Amino acid sequence: IILIDTSGNILMSNRSQQQLLGYTAEELLTMRVPDYLSADDGVHGLALFQEALDRKINAYQFELEYICKDKSIRWIDASVGMVWDETGNHLYSIVISRDMTESRNIKLTIENSEKRFRAIFENASIPIALTHYDRRLGLVNPAFAKMLGYSADELSGMKFDDITHPD
Repeated sequence: IILIDTSGNILMSNRSQQQLLGYTAEELLTMRVPDYLSADDGVHGLALFQEALDRKINAYQFELEYICKDKSIRWIDASVGMVWDETGNHLYSIVISRDMTESRNIKLTIENSEKRFRAIFENASIPIALTHYDRRLGLVNPAFAKMLGYSADELSGMKFDDITHPD
């Protein structure tokens, strides 16, 4: 959690934010939020912040990259809320940051694994079929369809018994 003023200067940071970024509380007090954002995220974040200051939106949330003191990149889900005084003047904004780096990396690893599996499955010269628990055909690769003389769509949903000899 950090508190920032209208100019993006950091007014206060909690220990989690300090550990996430790798800066001390004192160092963060000398910084502005754009100091640790990528250029694109800084522009996007500033535009959203200005909309909130103009009262076009009350709060906002977006994903962005933090550039830490050690130059590592952390993916963040940031929620920003505005705090106003009784006369309508902006007092400060609260930024709650949630580190999404690990879950994002896991998601990318799974996506890459699925792409590799799909490429192997689709391009294998040997027939491959994935079946459901009830012996219905699910996915079949082109080699499997060619071997049986059916299209993949025709095979989808057929029972394994429909394409095998009863013996």
